[in-house]
Amino acid sequence: MFSMGSMGESDRKRRHFSSLSPTAAPATAKKLPFLPISEDKKLDIAVLQFQNQKLMQKLETQKLEHTALENKFSQMKERQQSYDSALTVVKKNWEQLVNDLASCSERSREYICNLDSRYAAVASDDSPSTVHDVFLSRLMQTGATESSSTYNCVNQVEEQRQLNSEKEQSILKNVVTTIHKFWRLKDGLHTAVLKKLPGDVSYRQKLSADLEGEVKNLRSAFSELHLKHKSLASEFQARRDLDAKNKAELCKLKGKFL
Repeated sequence: MFSMGSMGESDRKRRHFSSLSPTAAPATAKKLPFLPISEDKKLDIAVLQFQNQKLMQKLETQKLEHTALENKFSQMKERQQSYDSALTVVKKNWEQLVNDLASCSERSREYICNLDSRYAAVASDDSPSTVHDVFLSRLMQTGATESSSTYNCVNQVEEQRQLNSEKEQSILKNVVTTIHKFWRLKDGLHTAVLKKLPGDVSYRQKLSADLEGEVKNLRSAFSELHLKHKSLASEFQARRDLDAKNKAELCKLKGKFL
């Protein structure tokens, strides 16, 4: 017969053995890390969701910017199309004006050269007066014809600009040559006429005053022609600069889309 004390001791040994059994220990070890791993995963998911939300916001912002750039690009294209049509008309008229000026200046130069050679005996060999020199130096200035554009998008624009500048320089050279020879011829004829006139001093003075008035009128006409040419050249240069600026802006916008 077993006593009650022996049965209690047996139960204690069995519980102690169960707590030290190899099958129970791993189960206890596996249950312990479950809580930290689950918290880490929750934290990772929260971080990923936050990053994804930020990326979505950034993407929406970029979409809005892209839409704004597309609208701006469309507006620029519409403005450029209307401007191109106006520029084509201006360019055509300008080229016609330059060609007419070139032809007229060449004919004038040849005509005055023939007159100068025909009346070389009466033409004065003295150099032009100071007023003549000032006018010629102003007329020969290239400020009205040289290119000063800051925005250069295409090389062809620069080449065409140089060709136009060379043609304008040739026109100015012909005009200056014509004026110079005309003044020389005028001075020579004026001297010759005064020598052949009667000895009446008052008549000579009146004729001289009339000739001086004609000369002033011619100078005024040439000055107006020069100012008109300079104004047209400045206006055309401003249009070319604006066209180059618009083309540069279009190139910049196209670069952003690529």
